[in-house]
Amino acid sequence: MGEDRGTPEPISESGLAYFSFLADMGVTKHHGALDATRELVELCHIAEDRYVLDVGCGVGATPVYLAREHGCRVVGVDITPKMIERSQARVDREGLSGLVELRVADARALPFEEDTFDAVICESVVAFLEDKQRALDESVRVAKPGGYVGITEATLLKPTSNTRFLAYMARVAGISGGLLSAEEWVGFLRDAGLEDIVARAHHIDVRQEAKARLERYPIRDILGPLFRLPGMFFGNASSKAFLKQTFGGVKHLNKETLEHYGYGVYVGKK
Repeated sequence: MGEDRGTPEPISESGLAYFSFLADMGVTKHHGALDATRELVELCHIAEDRYVLDVGCGVGATPVYLAREHGCRVVGVDITPKMIERSQARVDREGLSGLVELRVADARALPFEEDTFDAVICESVVAFLEDKQRALDESVRVAKPGGYVGITEATLLKPTSNTRFLAYMARVAGISGGLLSAEEWVGFLRDAGLEDIVARAHHIDVRQEAKARLERYPIRDILGPLFRLPGMFFGNASSKAFLKQTFGGVKHLNKETLEHYGYGVYVGKK
């Protein structure tokens, strides 16, 4: 194990509510969907002989995709035990237990030795953390020299004065410290010691994302969460409050705000 680096700061209540809601739903959501994952695979040079860590693996879609499509060994970690349970069920269904290992772990205190993985990836996790630098430092710590660290994160594509929209994103999605620009994300990677940083920022294409989700998930995994949603709304007070808060702020999402809001793929070499 790595050395003790102290206890991380608690995750915000809104961030925990978001993670818990997704775990109960049985879904993993990140902007760019499968297209963003493929970009990470390309930029991190993930291939059959690589050992990969997926930080914040959610319901296990990316570890399964990497093992099935690229034949590499993957470790997936998530801070939410229910996410790991759902991930393990997915891995077992796919018959990939020989390639995929799953563990409950915090992105800011990874239980691995230094210089372990050829690539460390993280999809839509760091934005929710107050201590973003610590999480990225941890990813770099456990990557091998010459290995890659890559993230996909919500990104402010250009400045906006729409404070209601920014407040909505912070409150509902639990994005801590506000939306960051591509330049700010690159700064975090550079401060973590990465070199040869590649940054690609994208607008959100709703139709393309829907198509990519259909490509990634079997119909069972799409319909299951939809069937669970009414029960969560009427039978779980915290889920009901989260849903009302979420849809109550949808009015702040419009064509103008989507010009400012997108996602980025950021990769550097150790």
